[in-house]
Amino acid sequence: LKTNEEGNEVVIGQIGHGELVGEMGFFNQSKRTATIKTVRDSRLIKIENNAFEYIFTNHPKIARQIISNILTRIQ
Repeated sequence: LKTNEEGNEVVIGQIGHGELVGEMGFFNQSKRTATIKTVRDSRLIKIENNAFEYIFTNHPKIARQIISNILTRIQ
């Protein structure tokens, strides 16, 4: 969700099972720009920046998949 100019929450996307959220902030070193709300019981895992960086450095196949998912989402 994002807040529009009128102060209303606007749905900007939906995330499915196994998808990442918040990874864009890792790449551009910024704080979050949206809020996430679940519509059903969910299990979330927080990955700290240093762990995320380790994955990108040491597991290129996973890194490519994450980048591919980001590009698909923003197209």
